[in-house]
Amino acid sequence: MKQFISRIKKAFSSSPRVEEIEKLPGFELENQDGEIVNSKDIENALLYFYPKSGTSGCTKQACDLRDSIEEFSDLGVDVYGISTDSVEKQKEFHEENNLDFDVLADPEGLAAERFGVLTKAGFAERTSFLVKNGEIVEVFRKVDPENHVKQVLEYLD
Repeated sequence: MKQFISRIKKAFSSSPRVEEIEKLPGFELENQDGEIVNSKDIENALLYFYPKSGTSGCTKQACDLRDSIEEFSDLGVDVYGISTDSVEKQKEFHEENNLDFDVLADPEGLAAERFGVLTKAGFAERTSFLVKNGEIVEVFRKVDPENHVKQVLEYLD
């Protein structure tokens, strides 16, 4: 509850939105296995923020990415999902959906805030950031889970 209240307070602060051709904001988050993922180690990736693990839209989006992971891999693009869920919830979501990419836990909403996607409700807005050579080259805002993969792959093509 304390973390949730902290996220709400942060959402009401005025954090700027991250735009294209901007250096990737710094973060260290735990993945579903409790391992630290540092933004400094991310070169080429799709970072997609989603509201809540286990919901229908978030599950659809994650499974579509899972089913297209080879296409992303062939293009040299890693995939990371990020939500304000706990490590435990991310692990459950990862295992239930047989995901083959990391889902990162941002329970205090710090990364979501740095990227400018933390909502007033304390969840991450469904937004994706395409990173190339450590810089954000494209932002996909208010993504439709049904078309997300197609939209990103068309951009990469």
